[in-house]
Amino acid sequence: MKSSIVAKGLLIIGVSFQVILLSSCGNSGNDDLKAKELELKERELKLKEQELNGGATATPEQSQSSNTNQVTFSANAVVSGNSVILRADHSTTSNKVKSMKKNDGLIILDEFIPDGNYGEAILTQKTDFFSDYNGVFVFSLPRGKAVMVEGRSDGYRYDISYQDAKSKSRGFAKISPDLLEFISGKTWYHVRLIDGTTGWVFSEFVQKM
Repeated sequence: MKSSIVAKGLLIIGVSFQVILLSSCGNSGNDDLKAKELELKERELKLKEQELNGGATATPEQSQSSNTNQVTFSANAVVSGNSVILRADHSTTSNKVKSMKKNDGLIILDEFIPDGNYGEAILTQKTDFFSDYNGVFVFSLPRGKAVMVEGRSDGYRYDISYQDAKSKSRGFAKISPDLLEFISGKTWYHVRLIDGTTGWVFSEFVQKM
């Protein structure tokens, strides 16, 4: 392979030298013939250069077509929280598409405002969950997690639940109203990520630019 490249290089040098000689002798003999020979040698040199480089050089039309096919990602919003879930639909019960990091860029495509949905809420502080409402500790959820609101059992506190997607374990808790932010009337954004993935994200975790 190395000897082949060296041979091609020497061939290009030889052709280049011929071009220089033809150019310097352009004033003697037949000028038109010399000009044609010079043009042919220049074409031959370009072909050898392309062969040495492993392929033909793209034409201006090809380059323009390639640039046209490139998609520019221009974010108009960013993720404002950590481990924010992108969902398949505008509901905390819909399937998870992927998890997003803080400051990930987004393009907002559409929005949806649910009406009368009091079955879902966002935790406003870290909360412990148990095997039942008065059972054994199971796990804790950080502020910002979406939970299901089951109702009120004591007239004041809400009964909430959450099912972990990985372990499939389900936890329950009782919580005061001021520690929940109900999703009803809150906007969901339909967004596209830089990798082309689309889905829905709760507006509380999105900052418009």
